[in-house]
Amino acid sequence: HFAPDRVAQAYVVAAAVAVSGVLQLAVQVPVLRRLGFRFDYDWPATRAALRDIVLAMGPMVLGLTITQLNTLADSLIAWSLSAVPDGPQQVAWLGGVDYPMQQGAAAAIYYGERLYHFPLGILGLAVATAIFPLLSRHAARGERAKLGDDLTLGLRLVALLAVPASVGLIVLAEPLAKLLFERGQFSAADTARAARMIACYAGGVWAYCALPVVIRGFYALGDRTTPVRVGMLAMGMNLTLNMLLVWRLAEAGLAVATAASAAVQAMLLIGAFSRRESPLRWRALVATAVRTVVATALMAAAAYATLRWIPERSGLANELARVFAPLALGAVVFFAAYRLAGGRDLGVLLAGHQNDPSQQ
Repeated sequence: HFAPDRVAQAYVVAAAVAVSGVLQLAVQVPVLRRLGFRFDYDWPATRAALRDIVLAMGPMVLGLTITQLNTLADSLIAWSLSAVPDGPQQVAWLGGVDYPMQQGAAAAIYYGERLYHFPLGILGLAVATAIFPLLSRHAARGERAKLGDDLTLGLRLVALLAVPASVGLIVLAEPLAKLLFERGQFSAADTARAARMIACYAGGVWAYCALPVVIRGFYALGDRTTPVRVGMLAMGMNLTLNMLLVWRLAEAGLAVATAASAAVQAMLLIGAFSRRESPLRWRALVATAVRTVVATALMAAAAYATLRWIPERSGLANELARVFAPLALGAVVFFAAYRLAGGRDLGVLLAGHQNDPSQQ
């Protein structure tokens, strides 16, 4: 409304993000004060605690950001190995081989990343944040069995919510990309390219959401090194797969590599936690996973059939219908199928495990 040109408008958007971040923090301060929180300015008394926090932050931040670092590596490789229309078409520093990607690869990665971050932020980080106090409390008390129960609950929630989110993004990748991005200079070809990236990244959504949950299990026990070691292995795997797949699948190969690396990282961490820290309730976890997969398959079929039933036309109403009609029907089919498959624990999972017989 106020900016005169596109460059100024871009600065307005960036400033709005920064201002909203400050407001998001500021709105919580009055609530904290009502709960008794006060800032402590006694520097000598807090110096030792602050030093411990700073020393712990490095490995903790690294362990929690491996997926983001892998995506950053995807973008850097896309910038480095993409040909431009009027430039050279061979990579001189690799002996003159053809560039594996064309201009726009980094942008396609960015759009795919935006979509997979949505379920990660809503599901994975929300479950991890909610469950961390329970994990920390039981770890402090030495209650290893209850710690395993809590982590099992978190992973069951991830399975219940993130697996259908992952498949839903794959099924609706094209109509979502069209609805969100196809306007202005964003063409139908750009939509197809972005949808491919969304679908490839979406294959790892369940792993992206499981990682912050299981990593917090290690942090609750004071183990900051295991997530980093496994994360470094995942980064090495991602870079290796990037170089192997990018020449065959272009930028989609980078997304497949990131999703596969996250899946291996999640499985290694879950196995290590159950083996070394606290046994998970594998029977309950596997039962939830099996029911979720069955219900997700029926959900995907219903969503795909609905998508085929609604013909593609121009106009916002059609774009909205092709996203929200399959989404709504798919959600109804998923929860109904989960219930029919024997999922009597749906309410327990969403409310907590105090009365869950499978956790006894």
